Amino acid sequence: MSFIGFAPIDEPEYLIYIAIDGPKGPSQFGGTIAAPIVGELFEVLAKDSPRIHEKERSWDEMRELEVPNLIGQTKKEITPQLHQFNLIWHGDGDQVID
Repeated sequence: MSFIGFAPIDEPEYLIYIAIDGPKGPSQFGGTIAAPIVGELFEVLAKDSPRIHEKERSWDEMRELEVPNLIGQTKKEITPQLHQFNLIWHGDGDQVID
């Protein structure tokens, strides 16, 4: 499992490659597991930090959430139920149909 990133886009100066051997947990995609690490490293570079620390991670500690059946409910009814999420609405209607 791996992910590669570079920055800046126009004239790359940095290339970061992360490879994870034997990831654990339900997600087995480089974009899900390795990409956030690459992103964190780029944040450190962007702040001109002289040090980059390797973090210990436990992928089997991923949080699983169960989303309730929202079909037939309106945006007004759903928003309080899912207040911990950043909701993005698609479509013109006010009621969930699918």
